[in-house]
This record gives sequence, structure tokens and C-alpha cells, in this order.
Amino acid sequence: MDLTPLDSWLKVDTWDTHHPSDQERFYKSVYKLITSNDKPVESQYVKNYILDSKNKIKNQEHVERVAEIYTEKYDIIYSFLFENRITLD
Repeated sequence: MDLTPLDSWLKVDTWDTHHPSDQERFYKSVYKLITSNDKPVESQYVKNYILDSKNKIKNQEHVERVAEIYTEKYDIIYSFLFENRITLD
């Protein structure tokens, strides 16, 4: 399982601001995540990856809140694709 496509979003200092550019980076990284893995990545792995990548930030409560928000967004995408049997190439 390769979660590194999320790095293109997470490496940007403003990753957690919900700015439209950051939202765009998130969705593009999710697309890359989905297309680069043979099997769907469950949302808990995405959340853990976000938390692990931001474990040096002092305000961990903020990181956890933002990770939860983006994990929910990912889960919606994941569920939509799974339930509708949509594959991305």
C-alpha cells in the first residue's frame, strides 16, 4: 500500500487551512492515491498517515481535528467509488 501520493498535499505548509488551493491539492492527491494502488486504501490508513506525517506539530488537537475532516472527505470518495463500482484509470 502506497500512501505517498498524499505527500503532495501534506508537504505544503498551508495543508490544514482549507484554502481552495489546498482543497485542490488534497483531491488531486486522493486521485493519485486511488490510481496508484491496486486495492482501495481504507480511510483509517489515510488518517494514520496524516497523523504520522504531522506528529511534530505542537498543536496535536488541531492536527487530529483536521485529519478527521479530511479522512471523512476521503471516506466519502472511497465509498462513492466502491458502492458504484467505479474504477479510475
